[in-house]
Amino acid sequence: MPPLQLLPAPRSITYSQGRLALPPEMFILLDSSPATRDLFAAERFVLEAEALTETRFQIAVTAACVNPLCEIRVLPDLTLSHEQGYRLTIARKGITLQAKTPAGTFYAFQTLQQIIRESAYARPAQQRSRKSALSLPLLTIDDAPDFARRGVYHDTARGKVPTVDTLLQLIDDLAHLKINEFQLYVENNFQFRKHPEMYDDTTPFTAEELLLLDSACRARHMDFVPSLTSLGHFDKILRRPTFRHLAEVEPAELKAQGVTTWSDDPWTLCVTDPGAKALLKEMYDEFVPNFSSSQLNICCDESWDLAKGRSKAAAAALGEKGATRLYVQWIDFCNTLASSHGKRIQMWGDIILHHPEMIPDLPQDATLLEWGYESHHAFDEHCTTIAQRLGKGGRRFYVAPGTASWLSFAGRSRNALGNIHNAAAAGLKQGAAGLLVTDWGDHGHQQFLAVSLLPFAYAAAASWNLASVPNPAPEKAPDWSTGLAPRPAKSLDKALHPFLASASLHLFHDPEKSFAALAYDLGLTYERFSWQRFNGSLDWFLFREKFDCTNCVNRPSEKDLHAVIAATEALLSPFLSATLRHPDAALLQAEFALTARQVLHTA
Repeated sequence: MPPLQLLPAPRSITYSQGRLALPPEMFILLDSSPATRDLFAAERFVLEAEALTETRFQIAVTAACVNPLCEIRVLPDLTLSHEQGYRLTIARKGITLQAKTPAGTFYAFQTLQQIIRESAYARPAQQRSRKSALSLPLLTIDDAPDFARRGVYHDTARGKVPTVDTLLQLIDDLAHLKINEFQLYVENNFQFRKHPEMYDDTTPFTAEELLLLDSACRARHMDFVPSLTSLGHFDKILRRPTFRHLAEVEPAELKAQGVTTWSDDPWTLCVTDPGAKALLKEMYDEFVPNFSSSQLNICCDESWDLAKGRSKAAAAALGEKGATRLYVQWIDFCNTLASSHGKRIQMWGDIILHHPEMIPDLPQDATLLEWGYESHHAFDEHCTTIAQRLGKGGRRFYVAPGTASWLSFAGRSRNALGNIHNAAAAGLKQGAAGLLVTDWGDHGHQQFLAVSLLPFAYAAAASWNLASVPNPAPEKAPDWSTGLAPRPAKSLDKALHPFLASASLHLFHDPEKSFAALAYDLGLTYERFSWQRFNGSLDWFLFREKFDCTNCVNRPSEKDLHAVIAATEALLSPFLSATLRHPDAALLQAEFALTARQVLHTA
C-alpha cells in the first residue's frame, strides 16, 4: 500500500501485512487513574470517527479486555522518553494507544483520526454506498515532536477581530495538527471596563469570550497565552485625547528633527511617566486574569522612538546605551506586573538584539522571541547570539517566523514556507524551546484567514518533525536593492507534493488531495511579477495606490500582468468546484475565490 499522508508526519511508521476491518461496534477503554484525563480526547475522536465509518464507538473505563478485536485500548506508558510522545498500534487484535501524558494520548487520537479519514476518503464510491466496513492498515507508529512548544500567533488588533465561532474552529483545526500554543495579539480590542473610550472604534473581545477560548484550548492541550501591547504599537490608544499625554513624543516633533516616523499618531508609551505605568497596570489587571496560562507575551517590539522625546534626558543620564538600559528597566517593570498575576513573560527580541550583550540583564525567566519574516532571515546568526548570551541556565527562547500573508491578498507561499523551515532549522540547532508562527494584519488586515491556514499547517509539520518537510525556497536570497529574485527550480515545488496532499486531507478535508496545492499556487502570485517587494506582494500595493510609497504602479510589465491573470483565472474554477468536507468548507472556498478575484481586479 502507498504510505499514509499524515500531518504532521510521524517520526516512525512500521507497516505490517494486512488490514483491520472495523467492527460495527467498538469500545474505547480508558485508564481509571483518572478516567477524565483522556475523556475529552476520546469524545472528540468519536464525533468525527462515527461520521466517517459504519462503526459505533462507546467509551468505558476498565482494565479488562473482553474482545480485543472490538476495542481501542488507551494505556499510560511511563517508559516513553518524551512527555508528548505516543505509540499507536493497529493490529489484527485491535488498536492500542500508549502515551506518557494526557497530551500524548490526545496526539495519538489525532493520528488515529487522520488514518481513519484518509482510509475513508480512499474507499471507492460503491463501497461507501454499500456501507461496508472501513479497514485500516496494520502498523505501529512511534512519535514525538522536535519542539516542545509549537505555536500560532494571530493578529486581532489591526482591522479584524474574529468571532468566537471562527476562533473555536481555528483552535480545533490547529489542535488536530498538534499545535499546543495559541496567542491573539491585542492592543485596544479588549473590553477594558475602566477605559471604555479605549475601544470605541472596534468590536472588542469580552472577558467571557476569552474565558471560553481558554477553556477550549485547555481541553485540547493548548496553552492560550495572553499577548498585549505594552510599549510600542500603542498608537491606537495614544491617539485618543484621554491618553495622548502619556506618549513618548509627538510625530510632528520627530519630523521637525528629521526623524522618519511610522505613524501620524504617537507610537510608544513614555517609560518615565508614572501615568503610563499606572495605565498599563490597570490594563494588565483587567486582561491577564482571563487566561489560565503561566505565560504572558508583553510584546515590547519596534519601540523605535524610545528616548527620542520625553525620556531622552533619562536615557542620557544612564550613559552609553542609555536607551537600551531604559528599555530593560521597562521590561523589568512589565515583568513585575506579570509576576503579580503569576505569569512569566515572553517578549519580542528585536530591540534587545541591538545590544545583545544586555540580554543577560533581562528577567531570568523571560522567553525571548526571535522573529523575522523573509525566507532568508538571519535566524541562524541571531539564534547563535541569543543562545550564547542566555547561557545554559534554563533560560528560553523561541523562533518566530511568519505566514507572510500580510501586505498581500494571496500570501507569499514560497517565502512563508521557506521562512518557517529556516527558523525551525536554526531553532533546533541552537536549542530553541519553541516555534511560534506569526500572522500579522498590517494596514487593515485585508487578507482572509483562509490564506494563512496553509502556512499554519506547514509550521505544525516543521515544528513537530522538520525532517518530514522540504524547504521550497531557493538557496540564493532575493536582492532587495533591485527587487530581483532567483527563479526557483520546479523540483522545489515537486518535493512539496506529499505535504500539500496531507494538508489537503487533514487541514481542508479534501478527498481529492488537491485543495492545498491550489492555495499554494495562488500564494505564488507575487513571484509572477518580475519585481518583488520586501515584506509584501506587489499586487496588494497596486490595489492600494494611495499608499504607493515605492512607485509600485510602474513596476509590473505587461507580460507580468498577463502571467498573473492567466494563472489566477486557471485557479478560480477549481477553488469553487472543490468538494471539501471541512465544517467551514463553503467559507473557505468563498474566501479563496474572492482572493483570486481581488488579484484579477488588481491586474
